[in-house]
Amino acid sequence: MVLLCQHLLPEANREIYLQGAASFTPLPEHASIKVYCSSHNPGAKELVDELNVVWAHLLEVVDDVDASDHMLLYLNAATWAHNPERLAAEIRQAQRLGVHVQPCHEFPSAIDPVPGGDRAAISFKLIMNSTPTQIKSGRTNVYTESVIPLKSGQLREVGFAMLAQRLTTHVPRAPIPDEPANRRSSRKSFIINALNRRSPTTGFALPAASQSAPLDVVDAVGTDAPGAAGAIPVSAESSV
Repeated sequence: MVLLCQHLLPEANREIYLQGAASFTPLPEHASIKVYCSSHNPGAKELVDELNVVWAHLLEVVDDVDASDHMLLYLNAATWAHNPERLAAEIRQAQRLGVHVQPCHEFPSAIDPVPGGDRAAISFKLIMNSTPTQIKSGRTNVYTESVIPLKSGQLREVGFAMLAQRLTTHVPRAPIPDEPANRRSSRKSFIINALNRRSPTTGFALPAASQSAPLDVVDAVGTDAPGAAGAIPVSAESSV
């Protein structure tokens, strides 16, 4: 909205403020924010360098995730094609320590000269589809945190402002321990049992007493129901 308003105004009067618009101004004597960038996350450190060009010495990359204020997760076409299991393991390590993981995503833009461009931008759906299972569900779902969209051109400034604002915000540590093995096993057994109880004709779950034999139409409607005596077997094609 700010960019649109600026284009509608004369060049001499384009410095405007719009309440609610993304903007960021660091404190005059701010301390560098310590950020961890995994070596298995291509482009993460380069993104930090971009941010430090806009705001000098805003971020400091550290080699130890436990010594960081945030872990930066940079998402594009290369993220889960490089070394997904190693990157997922480092994300889980950060979560166990309670370190805040901040994702950002190279969002496809219509103004890119070619689809994806040099940013290797792809849709978030494709990002989700290729994300390792252990970090995209339950308490360890890394996408429960707001994913900052990054675009090209002037819109990149907006994404940078949102990302810088988030990375300079203190987030208290909240460790996420590993789920006990017996709990994972119980959940898996519950799902398997539920699937085994599904009706072969309707697909709906059957009562426990009906697990050993298929459900008959007469049993379902009762012998007093109209037409029960001459009930026609239900096939997969005739079920609703």
